[in-house]
Amino acid sequence: MVRKFHRFPDLPWELRDMIWNFALRPNIPGVHVFKLYNKTTDHGVDRNVDVFDQHGSLRLAAPQNNKTSITRNRDNPSTYLIDGGLWTACKESNLVMKRNFNHQKWKSLLKDTNHSPSELIEKGMDMPQTSYFTHHNGRQYFFTVLPHKDLFIFQPQNLWTIDWFEFCRGGRLGSPVRGFAGIRNIALEFNLKWAGDIEERIIHMVKDTSDVIPGVNIWMIDYTLRRRDSAAVGQQSTSRGHESVAFRFKGQQLIPVDLSRKEDWIEVEEVNGKYVEKPSAVWWRNSIDFVNTVREELFLDRDFTFEEIRPRAVSVGLLAYVSGFHSSTSIFWLSYPVEGRASTVTKNTFVKPHNSVKGSMAVDNGPSPAAILVYLLPIITFTG
Repeated sequence: MVRKFHRFPDLPWELRDMIWNFALRPNIPGVHVFKLYNKTTDHGVDRNVDVFDQHGSLRLAAPQNNKTSITRNRDNPSTYLIDGGLWTACKESNLVMKRNFNHQKWKSLLKDTNHSPSELIEKGMDMPQTSYFTHHNGRQYFFTVLPHKDLFIFQPQNLWTIDWFEFCRGGRLGSPVRGFAGIRNIALEFNLKWAGDIEERIIHMVKDTSDVIPGVNIWMIDYTLRRRDSAAVGQQSTSRGHESVAFRFKGQQLIPVDLSRKEDWIEVEEVNGKYVEKPSAVWWRNSIDFVNTVREELFLDRDFTFEEIRPRAVSVGLLAYVSGFHSSTSIFWLSYPVEGRASTVTKNTFVKPHNSVKGSMAVDNGPSPAAILVYLLPIITFTG
């Protein structure tokens, strides 16, 4: 495949703008994956891919592959890798990113300090935050997330060494210091091998997190859950009522599980390269039971409770994995170099934009603008 297209600046602006827009993330809740570890106690983490320093001893890093993770047998699927390169490709792509993320709108909103957290979330659901990570080769790569809208999957190196109160209070992602009301959707990947005392640890996590971020949604993710019936996808039942929720990434999606209808779900396992339903006798300890136990311990399903026991306005739920989602928006994975204008377009050369947060990680690559132009040729021919 051709990786360079030298005549890109000679294209009409309308066509260039169309190409840039094809490279943007779709306007739906995305998924971001980070490794989370304690730098003083956890070992075996590739610290050349740290994202940025957290307050105290906690650090974020690039996700690692494991058998129970979203990154199993795949590259980092995070939404933040889709269009990060556009911030530094050229002035034109930078302007497209600012337009797409309503840069001026949020800049004006943040100047008004009279907003309550609930008002800020309501008005700033799509408010973006741009950060950057530095690869071990010294290059800086940028990414943008929506703290109030996206799902953040954290993969703790060791659940017992993570101080969630410290992480939420001192973290930079979604920080109130930067005008946000905290990350609204935090997820952990359920592991069937978790020991019984993990429930107690998760309960403490929920309490600590909700003390810092009132109204936070805590999710467990089970990639082995499948619907018996594929209908009615994306309905969440919580104490707050019914609402459609789905987080999407690279053609897949994570949907809420109705915890009151265990019979609607099956657990699958891989046998000879195919996924088959686990025997019911094996399914004695599953993610639905786990999350229901946590909710019961936190009195989340009671009509009355003591406020000193129940966390402040917190939701605890379960997400299941659904493959084969097709967005109406085409997603291209692009990385561009810095130029003074939209001239020769190649890939993988970046410089620092303004108002960023320091960090480090590897970046994904994808099809070139030349490939996108080939995709658009039928449109050009038809409309010309």
